[in-house]
Amino acid sequence: MIDQNVWAGLDIGNSQIRCVIGEQSPSGGMRVIGQAAGGCKGLRRGVIVDREALTNAVADVISMAERVSGKRAQNVWVGLSPVYAYLQSTRATVNVSDEGHRVTRYDVDQVLAAARSATLPPGRQLMELWTDGFIVDGYDNLKDPAGMIGNRLSLEARAVVADSVTVSDYKAIVEGSGRLLAGLVLKPLALSAVLFEPEERVGDTVLIDMGGGACEIGYFSDNRLMRIGAVPVGGRSIASDIALVLKINYAVAARIERELDLLVQPPEDAMVELADYGYVESRQVSRLMLYEIAKSRVEEICSLVARELTRIIGEQRMLDHVIVTGGMLRNRGIDALLPRTFSRKTRLHITPLGKFADIGYNVAMGIISVVAGPEEKNTEESVETGEHREGFWRRIVHIIKDFWE
Repeated sequence: MIDQNVWAGLDIGNSQIRCVIGEQSPSGGMRVIGQAAGGCKGLRRGVIVDREALTNAVADVISMAERVSGKRAQNVWVGLSPVYAYLQSTRATVNVSDEGHRVTRYDVDQVLAAARSATLPPGRQLMELWTDGFIVDGYDNLKDPAGMIGNRLSLEARAVVADSVTVSDYKAIVEGSGRLLAGLVLKPLALSAVLFEPEERVGDTVLIDMGGGACEIGYFSDNRLMRIGAVPVGGRSIASDIALVLKINYAVAARIERELDLLVQPPEDAMVELADYGYVESRQVSRLMLYEIAKSRVEEICSLVARELTRIIGEQRMLDHVIVTGGMLRNRGIDALLPRTFSRKTRLHITPLGKFADIGYNVAMGIISVVAGPEEKNTEESVETGEHREGFWRRIVHIIKDFWE
């Protein structure tokens, strides 16, 4: 039986799919009632190579989470990687319609609609609009201009712009599983909802998620997501390098990468027996060589992350906080290789949330936290401000109306 107060947060990774089922409480909050994880099939380096296989994998994981919760989630929210999206600053202006020059709710809706209709490059579509402030005849940084006197109403906002093909693929995959795609949530925003400490919500904070297929970056200013970026390479490339250098199959290399602390420097004479990790015949390789392969790859990834971070925040910008998380942090010894030049306060987050077994659930948990956040307590007359947006069901109506028709 479908319960309209139940929804799913879905994180489709390169190797794992994770789902968290949330239930809306009478007070407007959310509680987790189910979760599940399963292998990802049909996806290679973030590109869908077998839609049917991926659809079946997604359906299996959602169904497992539903069995744990005992309820069915009709609406599914999916995490969107910065690899397939960007933030765009935009400004829109309308004339005040009231004869007495008083800004009405109609004027606010009109300027929001004008911002949503901004021209985008081919193959891109607007997913969401976050307002930074309204302007009435030069008076700026207004949160709610309704009732003010003026001739022109302007809006400064950030638009979440996504790759149209990726959005269409996610929609087809979720609908192929028998559910509805309610919307997409940027992964850095989802993670910030569950990882940030109170002091990290003030000032300039960068969140770096070092995953298996990509490293994703979000830059926040006073808890508002201002810029995003990504490096399309992650921890799985370590196993690929080992397989290439040793001329062994990827499954053996992945097991070596998973079971050995490759970033901890070993004795020079230490050896590894490949047969112990599934290789077809007895063969020994230098443990030190494996260390050098893994270290070189991680150093390259960290260098790319630092370069992308410079592009996002600028050369000389000093940050208040940097939070680093993701599956790559499971590798012992990686902390010594991470870039620390942008902030004196760098925190590594490797602790699972609540009852979850690993940090892999953080994105899915963050998705439903964003969807069910404090915006549910707003009235129908509320205006979008920053990441505090319209009420849950009103958001679904807007998304379906603006994007899926």
